[in-house]
Amino acid sequence: MLLRSSLAGAACLCVLAPSAVAATSIRFNSGGPGPASIVVSDNRTTRNGYVELVRGRDVVARSLDRDGIGASSGYLTVPDLIAGDVARAYGDGVVLATATYAGGPRIGTDACAGSTSFSVAHDAGTPATWVGTYLPGGALVPGQRLIWTDATSFTVAAEPALAAGQIVRVLTKRLQGAVEVTERASGVIGPCAAPTDAQVRTATRRAVVATGAKLGKLDTRRLALRQTVMLPFRFFEAGSVSLEVRDRAGAVLGTGVKRSDRAGMADVRTRWSATGRSLLRRDRFMDVVLTATFAPARAGALAEKSSTAVR
Repeated sequence: MLLRSSLAGAACLCVLAPSAVAATSIRFNSGGPGPASIVVSDNRTTRNGYVELVRGRDVVARSLDRDGIGASSGYLTVPDLIAGDVARAYGDGVVLATATYAGGPRIGTDACAGSTSFSVAHDAGTPATWVGTYLPGGALVPGQRLIWTDATSFTVAAEPALAAGQIVRVLTKRLQGAVEVTERASGVIGPCAAPTDAQVRTATRRAVVATGAKLGKLDTRRLALRQTVMLPFRFFEAGSVSLEVRDRAGAVLGTGVKRSDRAGMADVRTRWSATGRSLLRRDRFMDVVLTATFAPARAGALAEKSSTAVR
């Protein structure tokens, strides 16, 4: 398994071998900003060279005829690209190169402002070779690191989080005969869609289980010597969380509250009650119930409560 990263000013850990052997390269660009396009690069000297895009039986775009070096190269803008579209490069009255659009890589809707990860998918046989984030002017986002491992469906970790207005681009590369075919998908980062109540409920459940696992690993005797403990909690979105630790009889042993204006991990300062510290001094092993109540900051969103046993 090859773990890949992209960082402004650094090269991607990818093998781009096809370009070394292909006489012609054809790139399909989709997703914006701007219209879709096809870029053909061919350095042969020809007469009456041009590029066309064929959809079904129809030619939907065609470049002007040219003569000379690279005459069969061209750049076409089209309203959209559809899987199965065919790009053809002509010269001297014959087809010199052809490539079929496979549908391009697909960037998930979770690639939105504030996200620290997002999903990418592509068809088998069209490996991803680059994932990058760009400024509107075309430069890589300074200091932003993306970590990913290629598969037909994979997750990209972003550090720092994605910001509104940035552009995410994903490239796949393959050989179609002697033609190097690149498919590039782009997406402009916008606001994240509001999560559903079910998503918040699931995220709260996962977060409290993870926090409980951390609490269960702590030494009770050492905890008894402290009035507070910092418990990590993963915020699914901006909001506030209340943590409550109770014994099996229902007595409150500790409570904590934390607000966060963004998604991600945050420490919740949890204060032990006198009963809690007494129990921690007496019992060698943790046997409590941890409850988290998460209230999203969004107007109208429902608070979700979830509990987990900690032993």
